[in-house]
Amino acid sequence: MVACGPSRFVSRGVVIFEMAGVRVTLESGGISHYRWDEHTQIYFQHGWVHTWAPPLLLKNTTAEVEIYRAGEDQQILKPVPEPRWTWAYHRELEHFIKHVRTDQPFRSSGEDSLTDVRLYEEIYKKFLDIS
Repeated sequence: MVACGPSRFVSRGVVIFEMAGVRVTLESGGISHYRWDEHTQIYFQHGWVHTWAPPLLLKNTTAEVEIYRAGEDQQILKPVPEPRWTWAYHRELEHFIKHVRTDQPFRSSGEDSLTDVRLYEEIYKKFLDIS
């Protein structure tokens, strides 16, 4: 851990693991930066999709998306998510409440998140050298 102020700590590191035969890297760190920087990039044989999450509490900000298609007609697309002027996390909460009230299935069950959280906890405990 690296100290970043009087009582603030940031862990930095890279973890490389394999999921279903696909190599995955998970990076974390801290930097003096003008904005929230949380992004995901997924590579395919002929391109990638790169997304940037909006800051958690900032309203009227959408996620950013970049799609790269390789080949003879290379393209980089930057679609603007709709609706543009909204609060992504408020919409997420509205979706959750609607589906709980109506007993409709969710677009994403969240079951895979249990594995994600368990994995992140194992990595962090190993970093702290605790069981």
